[in-house]
Amino acid sequence: MGLFKKKNQKQAAAAAAAEQAAAPPANVDFSQLKVQLKCAKGRLALQKNKYQSNADKTEREAAMCLSRSQDNIAQTKAEQAIRDLLMVESMEILSVQCDLLLSRHTLFTGTPEPIDRMPIELREAVCSLAFASGRVQVEELGNITNMMRAKYGAENMDLIVRGEGPFAPNINASLMRKLSISIPEGYLVLSRLEDIAKRFDVQWNPPPEYEMLRSKSILDHRHNQQQPQATFTTMDIPGGAGNNMDGGFGGATIPGDPSGVPGGYPAYNLPGATVPGQAPGNEFAGQYSQPAPYNPGTAPNDDDLQARLRNL
Repeated sequence: MGLFKKKNQKQAAAAAAAEQAAAPPANVDFSQLKVQLKCAKGRLALQKNKYQSNADKTEREAAMCLSRSQDNIAQTKAEQAIRDLLMVESMEILSVQCDLLLSRHTLFTGTPEPIDRMPIELREAVCSLAFASGRVQVEELGNITNMMRAKYGAENMDLIVRGEGPFAPNINASLMRKLSISIPEGYLVLSRLEDIAKRFDVQWNPPPEYEMLRSKSILDHRHNQQQPQATFTTMDIPGGAGNNMDGGFGGATIPGDPSGVPGGYPAYNLPGATVPGQAPGNEFAGQYSQPAPYNPGTAPNDDDLQARLRNL
């Protein structure tokens, strides 16, 4: 009896799910849209003041670091200040979009419809608020986005939240740029440092290595610097060659080597080749002869040096 009971329960659940899928979509409750928009404007104003205060505090700390010649720390502080100021500008854009929806909120009806039916004059506001809902700490933007999910479809709105899909171009371009930036451009950081030094009356001139920030980003400056290349001379490597362990130095050519063998080794290690200065008939293959032991000899003032060391 227990098996039949479970089977009947499964069938009843499947039938209920089928009826729910076949039923027309329920109307969306937009009665709270106006309230959510007004609350979002208040929360955006609070967040704007918070980021502005953080930016002011960070810039004062950066000025203190510049006065102490701590340029690297000041650079990091300037980057953080730029991020906070970008968030301040983002809050201002979102507040304007909320005002637009408030003035046109009566255009939204409770009947679900395709996203193509969204009013053209409200597409930028709806898409911008949805895009920002997952990137700023304003709960009301998430509630507004959920209302739009119920009306225009969850998949369509999820694409907009991620900044993808055919309706992504409707997102405010400036807002997308400010919320998507991760590392400020180099010229912004350098300009901010110069502005901080001027505003707080700090005597600071950008070091020469900071001049490259005017045309490169911080990411390029930190991770894409050209590493100094090692150079080998005949004084670095006895006999113009090195220890023949792994076939050379990655294709580097030793000055004065006419052979052109990859790795910078002359053709002395080929079968039947001889090392310069080696007696004929003593050919070998695959290795070099051991150089003679180095004997520095005795310096002319060696006795005086030993005497001075004994007197220490």
